[in-house]
Amino acid sequence: MYAVSFVPEFDVRIHFLIIFTSLSMSIMPTSASAAESYDSDKGKATKTAALLASASRQLKWHHYDRAKELFEKIVSVDPASIPAHTRLAKTLLGLKQYNEACAEFTRAIELVQRNAADLGQELDLRRGRAEAGQLAGSYQKAADDYSWVIDHGGATESLFVHLATAQDALGQTQLAITSLDKALERNPGDAETYLHRALLYKHLNDKQAAFSDFAKAIKINPALSSWRASFYLDQGQSANAIDDYTRAIEVNNGGCKATELCNRAAVYANLDHHRKAISDLNQAIKLQPTNADYLACRGSSYFGVSDFKKAISDFHQAIEKAPQEAEYYYKRAEALAADGQKEAAIKDYDEAIKRNPDKAGMYLFRRAIAASDMNHHQQAIEDLTKAIALDNQEPNYWFNRAMEYKAIDNFKESEANLSKSIELRPSFATAYKYRAMVRAKLDDHFGALDDLKKSMQLYDGEGDKYGLAEVQRLMTRVSKTN
Repeated sequence: MYAVSFVPEFDVRIHFLIIFTSLSMSIMPTSASAAESYDSDKGKATKTAALLASASRQLKWHHYDRAKELFEKIVSVDPASIPAHTRLAKTLLGLKQYNEACAEFTRAIELVQRNAADLGQELDLRRGRAEAGQLAGSYQKAADDYSWVIDHGGATESLFVHLATAQDALGQTQLAITSLDKALERNPGDAETYLHRALLYKHLNDKQAAFSDFAKAIKINPALSSWRASFYLDQGQSANAIDDYTRAIEVNNGGCKATELCNRAAVYANLDHHRKAISDLNQAIKLQPTNADYLACRGSSYFGVSDFKKAISDFHQAIEKAPQEAEYYYKRAEALAADGQKEAAIKDYDEAIKRNPDKAGMYLFRRAIAASDMNHHQQAIEDLTKAIALDNQEPNYWFNRAMEYKAIDNFKESEANLSKSIELRPSFATAYKYRAMVRAKLDDHFGALDDLKKSMQLYDGEGDKYGLAEVQRLMTRVSKTN
């Protein structure tokens, strides 16, 4: 038993007052200069505390620029302030200045170690530095910090997940899976962790393990079905993918539902089920009417069913919403060309080239076709020459330029371009067929017959009965000439 003694309240107050007074006397300065120094230090401390409180409020309100300014002022006056360095690091995180945040976390950690502060404080700081490092792309440093925290008593589910993310970024897939195993030991009901591990197994091409984890994730959260749908598509299992997208559509709302509708529409479009794709996209656009991608996708499906007017309308609306998107101009150009509006199509090809020079070769190729359709063969040749200058390994560019030279009776150039096309694609049956025709025009009948034989062999191997029959007719005609 503990003995408890009771002291009258009045006596306790007197006793406290005596102790407080004696302590105050013992720390009071003993000279005038010392008194001034004491008052000055006390004033600085008060001012620093006020600044720290003000800066912390700015951080809490997400006024990061102002908070940074105040915290930097504090650490310039008091470079040993652990709270100031810590909160400055968090402020820099808010400003997305991740490398600078890492540096501040490091300063705070060094101060904690120097002052022999408690382990918990260093654990928190290392967690913060790991997060900043990961966001800065310093994955090895992040992984090292996460591992240190785990090894020193912070082995939580979330830390193992973060460690796995860093390891994954470093290409350490198997280590990442091991970390996720440990996360799931601590929380076996986390759907996102099963999904993460499924994706890692997918990367390792362990299909059975991946499917198992996808199933576990979906059982906990059916909204994740679209991830497995993507995996099914990689395996060429479109029907299963559609089923999973359907499941995701049923459990999602708003923007998420619109995304899944668009995903399912893309599968339908790839299967040439454009009417079903249009139906899904109608719903997606109703949910998100300002989404330019959905309009462009629906435009592509209208194009797929040869409803060019509606396709043009959708691409036009997509361009209004995202005028810098080169692909929308290109798709509208294709729809305009198919609708017979060649001049308008050429203008859209021009806009696409201007906005995305990286795809200029393909855009020039398509513009050349539109020009050729208008019998502007010289313009088509110029476009194809530019396309070849950008990519001289594309056989179709050489083939189409050969066709343009043939159209203006320049058979020598046509033959040279067809030969280059065949060099790049030795199995190009159609190129052999047309080179035979051009060689016949150049009175090279033996060369023409050799090409027709090769073309016939290739068409037969492809099972192209129409191409084979056409070459046989040409061979009969060339043989009679010879």
